[in-house]
Amino acid sequence: MDKLNQVCRLYKSLKREITELKNEINSLKLRRQNLFVLTYLIDLLIEREQNKDIIPFDNLMTNMKLNEIVAFSSYQVDYQHVIKSIECLFSNCFFIKDGIYKYADRYIFWGTALSPENTDLLKNLLIDKSKKFSFAELGLISRISLANPGKNHQFSQSYSYMIDDFAPYYDARYKTRLEMLLNSYDVSNDERNRAKKCIGLILDNFITKYNDQPLTEVNLGIHKKKVLVVDQVKGDMSILKGGANDDTFEIMLSDAIKENPDADIIVKTHPVSVDLGFSKVSGYYSETKSDNRVIIYNEKINPISLLKNIDKVYVCTSQLGLEALFCKKEVITYGIPFYAGWGLTKDKQKCKRRLRERTLEELFFIVYILYTRYCDPETLKNIEIEDAIQDIIEKRREFFESYV
Repeated sequence: MDKLNQVCRLYKSLKREITELKNEINSLKLRRQNLFVLTYLIDLLIEREQNKDIIPFDNLMTNMKLNEIVAFSSYQVDYQHVIKSIECLFSNCFFIKDGIYKYADRYIFWGTALSPENTDLLKNLLIDKSKKFSFAELGLISRISLANPGKNHQFSQSYSYMIDDFAPYYDARYKTRLEMLLNSYDVSNDERNRAKKCIGLILDNFITKYNDQPLTEVNLGIHKKKVLVVDQVKGDMSILKGGANDDTFEIMLSDAIKENPDADIIVKTHPVSVDLGFSKVSGYYSETKSDNRVIIYNEKINPISLLKNIDKVYVCTSQLGLEALFCKKEVITYGIPFYAGWGLTKDKQKCKRRLRERTLEELFFIVYILYTRYCDPETLKNIEIEDAIQDIIEKRREFFESYV
């Protein structure tokens, strides 16, 4: 009798697990369907706007009416501090939640929200051409930590945002406001000098997007020449919309090995994979093992620290490729990142819309200073890039003392 009861309990337990698994699979399918629909609708919206009248960039942040209503559409509830920061960039506007989006004059999209409300919102935007929209992303000098140590928000709040009224800055399929500026803006000598000083500040102080990685130099392998191959998170939008796919990473690593027979090939995993764990966030080289030619480097390290001892960088669309340019390294791109196609990188793919050659200082000024907006996350006041760098240096010192 006891044995029969055990079998019955086991059967019920297995049945419950199977039911939960089926529900999880169905939920995943639904999420994928929603994501496909939303991505398709956003693409339609961007395509419609590609031929619109271009508002001068100087007026982009100031041309809104005082009573203009803005709806912020976010897919993560813990991004309230992001919303507050972006509100300070559009200080002459009135922000509302996306739940009452019908009353908004402008919409700012942050990521892709998997909700019926956002599907309806996108459909309405396609119908009502009087509605305006923009895309917001974190800037390239963002915050101290990707995580939120000790629930201390001062280390996880962002200092910078990239806001584009044509398409997300990383979407190589369409023209973006950033791309138009890189094609047309004439950088003055003063602006060039300012950019040069800022690059120096970044290199001297090891400033990057996430600033919680150890500032230690490493010298891996046995060869004098070091080649870095940059991994990224699977499914990252900058890859999917940057002319690349899974095969791109396989080809990139194969080329790096073949073209550099006298070098150590170092594969650097993405910091998100290191922070959150490879079981949760995998990269394209997560299953690759170290051997006599390839070294898989999974440890946390500041990108600029790592680049100090690197000679050449193979990259798809990662920001690390741009930081390698700051460090005067040879950079080969396999996707179409926003910094490729301007004469500074060796590119496997071409973007015909990118017409102008740029110096490193010109590229930096347009991307980091002209296009990116900075906000003090505590005071919610507009600041300059130099202020953000200085504050990050001080906050990072405090972070290292408390958590490292």
